[in-house]
Amino acid sequence: MRCYKDFRQHSRILSRFICGMIFLLIFFNCKDTSGNSQDQDAITRDKDSINTSVNADTTKSEGVKPGCKYDMSEQTDDFLSGIEELNGYEWDDKEKSAALVLNDHWGLTLRRGGCDYFELSATFYYDRNLNLEESKNMVFDQVKWITGLLNEFNSELIEKALDSGYVAIQQVSEGDYFINFLDERLSDDYFFRFRTWEDATNFKIGQYIE
Repeated sequence: MRCYKDFRQHSRILSRFICGMIFLLIFFNCKDTSGNSQDQDAITRDKDSINTSVNADTTKSEGVKPGCKYDMSEQTDDFLSGIEELNGYEWDDKEKSAALVLNDHWGLTLRRGGCDYFELSATFYYDRNLNLEESKNMVFDQVKWITGLLNEFNSELIEKALDSGYVAIQQVSEGDYFINFLDERLSDDYFFRFRTWEDATNFKIGQYIE
């Protein structure tokens, strides 16, 4: 009988020990699971934060057009608006230029814009050879006409310089000349070039605008 009692007592102790061990195993397993879940949530938040930052930087970089000093998307043909003498031109948005046929032999290209340099210019095209010395007055008259139409040109000073001969004609090579303005108010910003070949001639007046 004593042995039976001892056996029951040991059985209760063993049962309590086993229950305690099971409880501890369940407790630590839940703690590890909770910790792993928290760690996973933290990792997910970090990844989301990194992805958001990368996406923001990418969007920002895509909105900027590197390599150009001037925003070419804002360069339009508004500078020709309302000038009746130039009606009928064709606008090239890529080149920021307008092409106009003046008559059977003459053409004109007007440009306002640029990437690194902002240029306002007018180029006349003639389908025959011209001698600058013989045709100088006609060439100068064309330049005075177009600069008088575009108000961003200092047409008053240009006309005065051409009429008074306050220019220096410099020959670069055969058929290629620079007409340099001697007035400092023009010489720093303006350029004037005349070129002629066997069957074509062009001359260009322009300035760089800051």
